[in-house]
Amino acid sequence: MHLDQLAPEILHEIFSYLSHRERLPVKLCSKALNVAATVAPLALGNVHFMEYFDEFDEANQGVSIVLRTDEFEMNFNSPGYKSRDTLMDVYLQNARRRHRTETVENEGIRDLARKYLRKLILPTNVSCDNFETNYRYTPNFLENSEIIKTKKFRVLKSGKPQNAGSIHGWLRHLKPNNLRNITVYKSDEDFSFVGFENGLSSLETLHVLQKSSINDDVLLSLKALDIELEQAEITANGINTLIQRWTTQSVPRGSRFVYYYVAPPGRFPIHQLVQNVRDLSLWTENKANIPIGSDRTLNVYVDSKVLHVECFKK
Repeated sequence: MHLDQLAPEILHEIFSYLSHRERLPVKLCSKALNVAATVAPLALGNVHFMEYFDEFDEANQGVSIVLRTDEFEMNFNSPGYKSRDTLMDVYLQNARRRHRTETVENEGIRDLARKYLRKLILPTNVSCDNFETNYRYTPNFLENSEIIKTKKFRVLKSGKPQNAGSIHGWLRHLKPNNLRNITVYKSDEDFSFVGFENGLSSLETLHVLQKSSINDDVLLSLKALDIELEQAEITANGINTLIQRWTTQSVPRGSRFVYYYVAPPGRFPIHQLVQNVRDLSLWTENKANIPIGSDRTLNVYVDSKVLHVECFKK
């Protein structure tokens, strides 16, 4: 029996262990193997969809969009980007290190990048460990039904704002059941989770180092034990409820909540943060220690810029 005579479900299981690059030669063997290798589950590692601008272009016309995985990289460059012609560079990282450059005509750079993002990352059989972007999502950039199945979603600060989109527009295309980590690093816009609050419930880690729409209700709906926020809509009562919950649940060592804020001194008085918490072993003007279990303690510290709650070994 030849390989392409095996049942489709067996072929899918076999090809699920192969990377995108490893499947390419197999697809050339027969029509059946081509179909099986195309539709079998494909787990990508890191996927980057980034937009860069030519810092020397005062007219703000030069743009380069990069679609990169652990195995290949595609660069889509507009005519004004560092004085290049409109082109697409394709670099496939394999033993031969093939590199192909194509001149692009009659097609916008963003439309071309979107086409390849859809083709390579968005098929229903494809998932990834990490999707990282700084691209401002514009309305109808993707179809409503198109989903990015990723465990981690990371946002980096975008460059010059050339379109009317927003970074948080990507949220509607994330699959909550897959998602375990959201990290937002200094976007140049407020980050809104409105409409995606339920999608945060399965997270293990939430880091939003940018002003966001997170409030007490969202904070208290989280199951994540690694939370780092900046300039959210959180009150001392909400943090007090979180501390009481973590004390009752005896959270594991390493659990942490960090909140960077800009406010007058005294916004988060320590006595309000630890009120109704039993067994306080130490309580000073800006610090409290709360034993949880026989081998751990929950430390609460606050100053004029940061509030820090973390579980340590005794």
